[in-house]
Amino acid sequence: MSNAARASKNERRDAAREKAREQRLRQQRRERRNKVVLQASIGVVIVAIVAIVAVIIVNSVRPPGPGPRNMANGGITIQGAKLSAAKTSAPSADATPTPQPTPRPGSARSCPTPGPARASCLPTSSVISTTRGTSW
Repeated sequence: MSNAARASKNERRDAAREKAREQRLRQQRRERRNKVVLQASIGVVIVAIVAIVAVIIVNSVRPPGPGPRNMANGGITIQGAKLSAAKTSAPSADATPTPQPTPRPGSARSCPTPGPARASCLPTSSVISTTRGTSW
């Protein structure tokens, strides 16, 4: 073996340093990647837990049955100045919703100026829809 084929001690040391530097860079990249993956995984797990808890809470708040039978027509009749609900019987299974008449604008019971409804300005009988897209 000749001296020309063999690298000098300084060249070997420089090559070893370069190789060690590359390994450190690879290790740092690997650690950084693993840290990001770990944090993202923890975030996904937390979001999944929150979603599961939200679904459980939303499903447990549903009413026990289809609701009051006299609400099957989608509304409630309010009457009088005290705004009390009128007692009505439940409609038959094949009945269609029947709206109650309300006073026309300009009648004695309508408000003279537009704005928030006041008890004295409301009609004596009206239908207020309570349908919310639920099964009841």
